[in-house]
Amino acid sequence: GNPFLGYSFWAGIGLPDSKLSHWFFQFVFAATAATILSGAVAERCNFVAYIVYSAVISGVVYPIVSHWAWTDDGWLNTFGYKDFAGCGVVHALAGVCAFVGA
Repeated sequence: GNPFLGYSFWAGIGLPDSKLSHWFFQFVFAATAATILSGAVAERCNFVAYIVYSAVISGVVYPIVSHWAWTDDGWLNTFGYKDFAGCGVVHALAGVCAFVGA
């Protein structure tokens, strides 16, 4: 990959069995970001729009942002960024997306 976007195992393609637990761990973080978002847009959009918005956040935006901070070659990590328990990747991402959605 590069500092902006990782290339390996996109959408789980070619993911070895030994990495499935890490994939599931990241999946739960992506679902948490979508859940935080739901609190902000619950009464502001219809159900179909929320499903599409959650799919985009979980499937496109979250993998890119988590690559920035949590991989060795991510651009935030190269500047020494340390994210404790997902406060930047999960909560700040969900907050910004909730602000955009509201």
